[in-house]
Amino acid sequence: MKKIVFVLSILLFYSYSYGNNLNGAWKLEEVNGEKVEEHVIQLFSDQFYTFSEYDQDTGDFIRAGGGTYLIENFRIQMFIEIDSEDPSLSNTSRVFRFLHLEEDKIKLTSMKDSSKFEIWKRIDTANHKEMAKCWRIHKKQDEGDEDWRVIEYAPRKTIKMLTDKYYQVLAFNKQTGEFVGSSGGTWTKTESKYFVGSNGGSNTKDTAKYMENIEFFSKNPNNVGRTLKFDLKISDGLWNHTGRQTDGKALLEIWMPYK
Repeated sequence: MKKIVFVLSILLFYSYSYGNNLNGAWKLEEVNGEKVEEHVIQLFSDQFYTFSEYDQDTGDFIRAGGGTYLIENFRIQMFIEIDSEDPSLSNTSRVFRFLHLEEDKIKLTSMKDSSKFEIWKRIDTANHKEMAKCWRIHKKQDEGDEDWRVIEYAPRKTIKMLTDKYYQVLAFNKQTGEFVGSSGGTWTKTESKYFVGSNGGSNTKDTAKYMENIEFFSKNPNNVGRTLKFDLKISDGLWNHTGRQTDGKALLEIWMPYK
C-alpha cells in the first residue's frame, strides 16, 4: 500500500514548523480526496515511529512496520527499518514535502505529483512522560528459568511504542527485513494503595497495573478483543513488566527506553 510511506513526511513537517508536536498517534483520513476505509494508524516518539493497518471491525491484520526519521531544512527523511508487506524496503529511505492544514490535521503532497495527497488527523498525544515513548526489550525471564536473559542490542529486536492511549509491539530483523510479528491496540494504567504490616498497621504500599486491550495480533487473530493485565513498576527508568502472556505462560520482562 503506497499511502503508508507518505505518512512520516507530513507529520515531520508539522513537527518542524509548529514545535515538537509530532509525538502521539495519527490516523489516515483521506487519499486524493477520498475517505479511507482502512484503519491506518501511526505512532511516534522523538525518533522512532511504527504503523499498523488492520480491519477495525474484525481485527484482521493487514500491514505493519516502522523506522526512524530525520527533519532537516524542511526536508523530511524516513528511514524504513521494516515493512511487513515489502521486506525489500528495509534499510531504504524516502524524502517528502508537506503542508499543515490546522491544529490536528496535516496534508501530505507527493513531490513527484502534486495531485496526489493524503490527510492525517491527530487522534492522541504523548504527554504521559513516564510511559509514552518507544521501548526496547532489555531482559526476559522465561517460565521455569531462574536467571534473567539479557536481550542484546542487535538487528533482531522487539520494540513497544506507547502514546497516551495507544500501543504497538513490533518484532523484526532490520538487517534482513524479516517481519516477525506485531500487535497493538489501546492501553490503560491504574494505581492503588494497600495496607502492609500486621495488626492493621497504617503503612501503605503503592501498586500499579498496566492493561492492554488487543485490537490486532498478526500471529494469532484469536487474541483480538482480549484484555491482558500486568503488574507495572518503573525503576531507574526501566519498565518492569510481569503477568501472563496470551498463551497463559508467566511473563517477566524489563524494557528500556529506546528512541
